Amino acid sequence: MPKWLTTFFSLIVLSLLAALTLPVQAQGSVVFSSVDVSILPEYDQPSVLVIYDFLVPQTAPLPLDVTIRIPEKADLLAVAYLDSGNFINANYDNSQVAGGWRSIRFTIENPVGYRIEYYDELQKDGATRTYRYEWAGDAEVQRFQLTFQQPRGAKNTKTNPDLGTGNMNAEGLTEYGTQFTNLQNGQGLSLDIQYEKNNDDLTITGSNVQPATPLTTDPVGLNFNSLLPWILGGVGALLIVGGIVYFRMTGQQTEAPLRKRHVPRQTDEPGEGSIYCHECGKRAQSSDRFCRTCGTRLRN
Repeated sequence: MPKWLTTFFSLIVLSLLAALTLPVQAQGSVVFSSVDVSILPEYDQPSVLVIYDFLVPQTAPLPLDVTIRIPEKADLLAVAYLDSGNFINANYDNSQVAGGWRSIRFTIENPVGYRIEYYDELQKDGATRTYRYEWAGDAEVQRFQLTFQQPRGAKNTKTNPDLGTGNMNAEGLTEYGTQFTNLQNGQGLSLDIQYEKNNDDLTITGSNVQPATPLTTDPVGLNFNSLLPWILGGVGALLIVGGIVYFRMTGQQTEAPLRKRHVPRQTDEPGEGSIYCHECGKRAQSSDRFCRTCGTRLRN
């Protein structure tokens, strides 16, 4: 084979291999256009609720396998994706634990918002409360927003790095926030929080603050909208079972007289000396003078 032909085929093979490996490399590169982290101590439990909201670029190669690490001892609440304004629980795997972290693995199927929620431990020393948040740097992030909501009744809040004096949000609570841009894969960050609180009251107790997770399938509390199909299904099943039982009972009640009505017909065979009414045809006793059915005087 000529040398130039061998070279030509070699270039074709290398081009095909490159074309096959490029999508794999693209799939393995996780890039988020934005990651919003909300830290809510003593919100609806005496711990720290942490909420991640992820968004991938519209041009991201999908499906995209994602791994996000959370603290090993954290209580995972939900992994969900946004669909028609509601969060729907997504499939995930959280079995891998290493180095103090628990890996949350899930697949992003569509360029919609994805969410992770978990509870983490809050350190308490009398009235002093402390918490350390860490981002493990599991992906490249174009915009990383970090927000800490001060619990209701807390005071003397300190953060490291310093997040300033904070701002009042719509619920009348003080929020502290900061933003990072162009975080690289493997680039972690942390936030230390300290505040004082003289009681164990939760933020949403006795307030009009809405739950943080309007999931259609809520692992924390009961959601009437998600239970409604089960309730209707249960009522329907009860109606079906009740109908079957009713018809079986009424069927037995109507069949019994039919069987009784057939019994005398088996004995209505003419016999020697039998007397019958010439009007209605009913058989009479030999001592009868009138028909027991129609009252006609019998002929002897």
